[in-house]
Amino acid sequence: IVITVTESHPIVSSNVFHYRHSVRFSVIDVISEVNCTTIEEEEICRQEFGVEQITVHPDYDKDSINKQHDIAIVKLAEDVTFGKYVKPICLPFDELVAELPIEDEEFTVTGWGQTEKEILSRFQLHVEINGKSNELCNEVFGVANVTLTENHLCVGGDAGRDSCKGDSGGPLLRLVATNWYQVGVVSFGAKRCGSEGFPGIYTNVAKYLDWISDVVNENHCHNMEE
Repeated sequence: IVITVTESHPIVSSNVFHYRHSVRFSVIDVISEVNCTTIEEEEICRQEFGVEQITVHPDYDKDSINKQHDIAIVKLAEDVTFGKYVKPICLPFDELVAELPIEDEEFTVTGWGQTEKEILSRFQLHVEINGKSNELCNEVFGVANVTLTENHLCVGGDAGRDSCKGDSGGPLLRLVATNWYQVGVVSFGAKRCGSEGFPGIYTNVAKYLDWISDVVNENHCHNMEE
């Protein structure tokens, strides 16, 4: 499943798309050159879209240890057609959702990153991980001079359950009632993924909603003028 915020605006990490010229949707196997895959008698075909514009947060500093403002918006060259395997995701504009507790709550992270075999996965995987306090992450990563702010989320830390290299820019999801929300973006973590006691660090999407709205609305208005 690929999630987007609108028909043409996925949200990713700032360091993911510097050299990316297209985006693929409905990818089942990233190695296979076959465009369509049949699963349970249903044909699923990948879709590829050109990238028209990448907007990195203006305050992002790739050399910063804390990876503050690690978020970007990708504008696709054409609208995506939503279907069973490509759907829009909710953002936490509802204050009741944005202010829900993080610690000890369950989240889901997805991606094609490294597995326990230290190789990238051919297939998109997901794992459930539990929220932690930013204070805990500050204690754990303090030796590396990392200091989290309200712009970060601290999630994970259970052995063998983590995002990893290759997952950067992927979504951290939260199920509220019957709706899925993208509450985070995979940013960084411990050198050895899935280590007990070492959570992952995620960009807190709720803190960037005004910026996201400004970027998306600016692009929309520009298209209307054309």
